[in-house]
Amino acid sequence: MIFCILATFFCLWFRFFNNDKSRREIFTMCALLGISFVWGSYMLMDNDTNKILADIWIGIVFIFAFCLFVVAFRKMLTPLPINVVARQECYWGIKPSIITDFFIFRRDNSKKKRVDIQINGFTKVWQRKYGEAHNESYMSANVFLDYENLHLTKLSKIDDIAQFGLYNTIFARLKKIITEKEIDDLDMKEVLERNGNFAEYFLLDLWECYTQDINIGVAGLEVYAKRDIERQLIRALNNIDLNSISRNGAALLYSYLEFRDKLPQEQEAQAQSNEENKESTNQEYEEFE
Repeated sequence: MIFCILATFFCLWFRFFNNDKSRREIFTMCALLGISFVWGSYMLMDNDTNKILADIWIGIVFIFAFCLFVVAFRKMLTPLPINVVARQECYWGIKPSIITDFFIFRRDNSKKKRVDIQINGFTKVWQRKYGEAHNESYMSANVFLDYENLHLTKLSKIDDIAQFGLYNTIFARLKKIITEKEIDDLDMKEVLERNGNFAEYFLLDLWECYTQDINIGVAGLEVYAKRDIERQLIRALNNIDLNSISRNGAALLYSYLEFRDKLPQEQEAQAQSNEENKESTNQEYEEFE
């Protein structure tokens, strides 16, 4: 019996020991199991030991050693947990806990393994459908209402932007980007003046010129927004580089493009033509009456 066991060890060693680590570990466990069985047999099969009792002890030793082998083998096959320790990137210096607390009321608690938040779907809808069959589609009037009710922030000098937490945070990030790009000849005062000294236009201008090649998320800035125009600015920053097409912020973006004369000429001419046709139709109707 001992010769058979030793022969088995030799075969295992010849087959596994020169291969990868996991196979060497299997060989080691098999060897320990065999050694335990051999020693148990040698000690219990003494001439002075009862043969029946020896067989029972050999069986117990074998079962115990086999159980140890199974436990060790399963433990070896169980993958170790991978704990990924990553530093959360935040462009605005906002603590993750603050963002979590800010959006906690929107959290969808039905999702157990991930965090989903609910948003107002109407802020992303450009068209509304009416009628019994929902076949009448109209552009949402909220865009025009937002456009007519924009309350822009006037600045007398660049330093005044520090009075507004959100604007100062965005401006600080933009200055850092401009510095990293080694742009030294930019006159901030001139940029402010060409945008009518409006803080929103000023920031949109800098964002449009210097962040097109950088992917910067702006959702976290909602924490700093206190006024409606500030929330409009956050969405307009996202719209200006076409990262999204959000209705919320479209009015401010349109106002900025209109002020800077950046609207596409064909669309502007079409809009003017439609306005003239509307006035002509109204005049003809009045004359008819």
